Amino acid sequence: MDYVFTAWCVVLALLGFGFVIFIHELGHFLFAKWAGVRVDRFSIGFGPILFRKQIGETEYAISLLPLGGYVKMLGQEDTPTAIDEKAKVDAKSFLAKSRLWQAAILLGGVLFNLISSYIILVLLSWYGMPVLPPVVGDIRPEMAAANGEMLASPAVKLGLRQGDRILAVNEVRTRSFEDVMLGVISAGNQPVTLKVERSGKILNLPEDGSRVIPAFMAERGIQGLGFEVAKGWRLMDVARADGPLRPEDPQLYERVVAIAGQALPAGLAGQQVEDRLAAHFGQPVNVTLEHQGVTREVSLRYAGSSHPGLLALGLPVRLERVLAKSPAERAGLKPGDVIETINGEAVSSAAHFLARTHVANASGQSMTLVVRRGSESVTAVVTGEDSRGRRLMGVVPENLLGVLPFLPKQPDGQPGPLETAGLKPGDAVVTFNPGKNLGLELDVVSGAEATVISLPGYTGERQPTGNELKIIDQLCGSRIDNTGDGLGFPGKDQIRILLENGKAKTLDLVSLPETVRNSLFAGLKPGDRILGLRPDAATAVLALELVRGGTARTVSMPARDVGVALMFGRETEPYHLAAWTEAFSVANDAAVQMVDTTLRFIPRFFKKAEAGGIDPNKALTGPIGIFNLLRKSVEIEGYAYFLKWIAIIGLNLFLINLLPIPITDGGQLAMMGIEAVIRRPLPDRARAFFMWVGLVLVVALMLYVIGLDVLRLFGVL
Repeated sequence: MDYVFTAWCVVLALLGFGFVIFIHELGHFLFAKWAGVRVDRFSIGFGPILFRKQIGETEYAISLLPLGGYVKMLGQEDTPTAIDEKAKVDAKSFLAKSRLWQAAILLGGVLFNLISSYIILVLLSWYGMPVLPPVVGDIRPEMAAANGEMLASPAVKLGLRQGDRILAVNEVRTRSFEDVMLGVISAGNQPVTLKVERSGKILNLPEDGSRVIPAFMAERGIQGLGFEVAKGWRLMDVARADGPLRPEDPQLYERVVAIAGQALPAGLAGQQVEDRLAAHFGQPVNVTLEHQGVTREVSLRYAGSSHPGLLALGLPVRLERVLAKSPAERAGLKPGDVIETINGEAVSSAAHFLARTHVANASGQSMTLVVRRGSESVTAVVTGEDSRGRRLMGVVPENLLGVLPFLPKQPDGQPGPLETAGLKPGDAVVTFNPGKNLGLELDVVSGAEATVISLPGYTGERQPTGNELKIIDQLCGSRIDNTGDGLGFPGKDQIRILLENGKAKTLDLVSLPETVRNSLFAGLKPGDRILGLRPDAATAVLALELVRGGTARTVSMPARDVGVALMFGRETEPYHLAAWTEAFSVANDAAVQMVDTTLRFIPRFFKKAEAGGIDPNKALTGPIGIFNLLRKSVEIEGYAYFLKWIAIIGLNLFLINLLPIPITDGGQLAMMGIEAVIRRPLPDRARAFFMWVGLVLVVALMLYVIGLDVLRLFGVL
């Protein structure tokens, strides 16, 4: 069924592209007919012709690939040098018409795209435009600056809280989360102000009038404030560790509407629903589900809001970060601490830890944590505090892959899965993979000498960024080449590593800080297996954890039933107009925003992050990415989103065709303008040259964005 739906979405995408192109070419055609120009062919698509019919002087054709089209007029050729001399003086020739008529014919296509998109947007607004609500779901406490320094996120500086509805960015009205993001990206490295609705009150943020500038989000390549959109109640993923879902389990795209018999209040974000479910972590709970008007109740054991594979494994939990001035820091917790128990209950997996802390924070209770720090156990009592609308303790936990300081027990005190599978303290978990036959597989090294190499250039306040982070990521999970004398260090500032597939790669470390390079070259030896980057509670800096020697083996274990994980995601809702006339404002804003914002974004693709730049490798999407978004959105939101997508594609075509690229309508208009200024036609060879340059630019851009899509499919970007 999934393949059938994908095929149907391919058909929809082709029909959508075909419609937008048909409207564009129809504009050229009708204006040409109005001007008295002979149209020899009206064609939609490229490649083999599927259908053709001659009506009067025009042949109408449909080709196999509806990814383009053209109107062939007398006196207009792709290559100007191919134009017949007689066509230049024929009364029905495009070239025989005045420049005003020629401009009107060229503008007819983009004008029809603008009008059709405008009509679709107006009709959709009356029906109910699907939008992501501009509501704050979660807030990052800190974000990394361009130099790696961890700073309070702009969202924190602004004073945003969970549940805030953003009404305007820099006094520009926002109806959707997309509007908010565009407003923030448009601000670049300039201050941002917000108007928000909070508990029925309208607030202007920041309330103290301070200057808050967006931060560059390296993982997305754009500017941001450090908050996430509110999730919906719809399940975007449901998973078991021990096999496929059962018929009685919750299913994809069902909506959770009640928990333990208590209906969810309107206005809750999906993140708040997750908090309510956390109270039932690891326990049976009844959940009421709704889908397409049908309601049912299921009983399940809740396994958290992330894939339960690591929960089934029962890994120790390490504190990746402890936020500055947080309750956890005041209680004495440090990055690198490994959690042994919470209120006397053994902890196994980050999902388990988060669930227990959420419950304690929500009730205002103190938590007694016993942590392993080096060879000693330390006890800390922590009470969460209100932080941007949620009670938090101020830590970021992670599942510990690396040297196991101890083997976690199950919450009931029984031996955990790792101990049952024969692992012992001191063993190193190198990788975790879903195994065959509903099992889990671990690559384990036993009997090795474990050590860490401190990276003095990086602390909790200074994180690796950019190329530094890429190099460290490549080191993690690899081995230093030991296949021959000196191969591990082939040259100055170079390390040669062996990847998981056995292939060798040489890394140039010149972009790392000198102190970090010195530590690596002084501490690493050929054959070392680098496990990963970890915080070191003893030295307060980041370190590479590695093992030397030992015996590697693969450990397989059955995947135990830990319950069902429920994962929520973004969900659109129909936008409700204040009055029927607002539909025209929605369409006006969309058209102006498309042109104005895009034109201002283009120069910023060539700027650095600190100057408000945008990383094209992260921000641009090609046809594959667009199709994947369309497929998922149609499957979840229905055909209203498909119509919105057609309108957006039409606006994109409107703008792209107006750009002064020789092969586009805008490029031809630009050449006409040059001819009007110099008062003579451009030489045919010059026009042909510009057309070929434009074609090369367009093809190069298309190959570039398709390449980005392919790299993302393979997880390279």
